[in-house]
Amino acid sequence: MSLNSYNKWIDYIKFTCIFSIILIHSKAQVSAYLIHLTLATFFFLAGLLFNPDRYPTLWLFFKHRAKQLLIPYFFFFIIIYSLWLLGRDVLSDKSEVPFYLPVLEYLYGKPRLLCWPLWFIPCLFTMQCIFYLLYSFIKNRIILICISISLSMLSIVLDFSKFPFTFNDVCIYIPFYAIAFLYKNKLFSVLSKRKYYFAGILCILFFFFIENLYITLENSALIRSIGIIGNLILIILFSVFSNTINLSINIDKLVCYIANNTIIILVLHNYFLKVFYLIFKKISPLTYSIISDNFLFNFCLSLTTLLSLLIPIYLINKYTPFILGKGHYFNKI
Repeated sequence: MSLNSYNKWIDYIKFTCIFSIILIHSKAQVSAYLIHLTLATFFFLAGLLFNPDRYPTLWLFFKHRAKQLLIPYFFFFIIIYSLWLLGRDVLSDKSEVPFYLPVLEYLYGKPRLLCWPLWFIPCLFTMQCIFYLLYSFIKNRIILICISISLSMLSIVLDFSKFPFTFNDVCIYIPFYAIAFLYKNKLFSVLSKRKYYFAGILCILFFFFIENLYITLENSALIRSIGIIGNLILIILFSVFSNTINLSINIDKLVCYIANNTIIILVLHNYFLKVFYLIFKKISPLTYSIISDNFLFNFCLSLTTLLSLLIPIYLINKYTPFILGKGHYFNKI
């Protein structure tokens, strides 16, 4: 299978994950396990695409990841924070929230007030730098996996929730990043030109099985262990099924376009969702009160949100690519 083929099925998974994020942040009642699985999949994909051979030193790796992650993190926060300050002045909304608090949250890697989904960016950046350092000194797969799983288990015993850059989530999800990178060649070899439609059915059945375990079990260490194993099986099954979809239908351009602009979607989707909810509530308050929690309604609204975000994605890429760390200046770095 060629590298282009890899990229296609990975994009199908990224597309599904970013849609899941929008659905999770809608008013739909979704499983807590779906949230955990979606995040695990994102970090798994990041590990799958990790290529340390391109960056022989930590500085080169740091600079590359900072351009792709921290530059958008900086610019999007500046834009949102400026609009927030302007809104406070225009609407005379001098709330109890100090003007400097969003800045402190941003620097701490936990921008809860203005754009909470942005936490994922410094979390991923921290995880990648930690794993790069580990891989620089330790090449043994088993030792690296043991260290990553130990960090995940350690987060159960120790409270890392107050650490910056959501370090607790770094510890929880680093096994997925490590395993994906260390066994990427084996995963790619599993996938072939053949179509495995049954993988989709197995994926759905196994999801409900693991979800049920999550609900019934109380032991944290056991839940974490089952989560790691169960999520990995689900991710691999869905990878196989995504490759089948990739070989069966031809919507590559749309899927790849959305998959390659997940940061923009991550930042803006909550605002779009709120606008759509307000519009629908204004048009038909009675209907809104009846169906606002309906899963099908929120599914359709989430899909509408995703498609609507194609407009800012196009505009940002065309007119302000520097926000994403792209463009003439950043290409020189």
